Amino acid sequence: MSKKLNKVCGIDVHKRFLIASILDNEGNCETKRFEQDLDELVSLKNWILDSGCESVAMESTAEYWRPAFGILNPEINVTIGNAYHMKGIPGKKTDVLDSQWIAELELNNLITPSRVFTGDLYELRTLTRARNKMVNNSTVYKNKILHQLDVCSIHLCSVLKDVFGKSGYALLKGIVERKTQDEIIKTLPAKTRKNASVFFEQIPEYIPDSAIFLIDSMLKIYDNLQIEIKRIEERIKFYLKDKENELRILMSVPGIGIVIGSNLLAEIGDIRDFPTADKLAKWAGLTPSVYQSANTNYTGPITKQGSK
Repeated sequence: MSKKLNKVCGIDVHKRFLIASILDNEGNCETKRFEQDLDELVSLKNWILDSGCESVAMESTAEYWRPAFGILNPEINVTIGNAYHMKGIPGKKTDVLDSQWIAELELNNLITPSRVFTGDLYELRTLTRARNKMVNNSTVYKNKILHQLDVCSIHLCSVLKDVFGKSGYALLKGIVERKTQDEIIKTLPAKTRKNASVFFEQIPEYIPDSAIFLIDSMLKIYDNLQIEIKRIEERIKFYLKDKENELRILMSVPGIGIVIGSNLLAEIGDIRDFPTADKLAKWAGLTPSVYQSANTNYTGPITKQGSK
């Protein structure tokens, strides 16, 4: 049974400021606004501690809750809840009402705490998510380059499996640097040089200057993204040193390599938080939704309400 609380603080989190409401079990409530800077957050902490609050609750809104969590957590219990499960009464939504609603939920132990990653686990997950975003950005620029090639009737896709492989990349660099065919051939891998004429058949004699400029610009961005992705991957390896055994077990599963394995470790965190496989599946949002009406149970699609 949850411990009964006498006084708590609910915080409505925003990018630039916080609205905090202190509520006790007699219904007394006090609300204040604090900016999202160090001095104001320290003032928030002192106000909460001086008021005798036993717990603080806030929604996991983007990453905006982390500065306040970092200041408060060492000295007072902080509950981070899923915003989806903490919605207030429809039609009555203001920052002040939201903070008071969060305080009321916390006072009555109605918030299911979200898992908060700290230390190396937080660093690892931040890096793997950043890598995934960079890979997505890299794909965006690859598609932009391919589109520009199509606009110029440069149909390398019809003769190359991967335009961004060794041969394709050499051709792209040759095009943007306006090299002659002989100069481009010298940069091609030895095994593809004999088929170079097939490639040049797909490259028109005239390519607009603007197209050359744009392809060159986007290719440079793509190259820089590849460099940064490799840097992030090296940093990820640093935080995986203590998880080599877990990573090896994951990679023993067909289809799971170091990238997927590191992502799984980063997202799951401490596996001991999940007593059973069912608990893990539910946390990941992979379990079917269940609805009950009278004596009938209905199951629907997976909830997709896992960790974001």
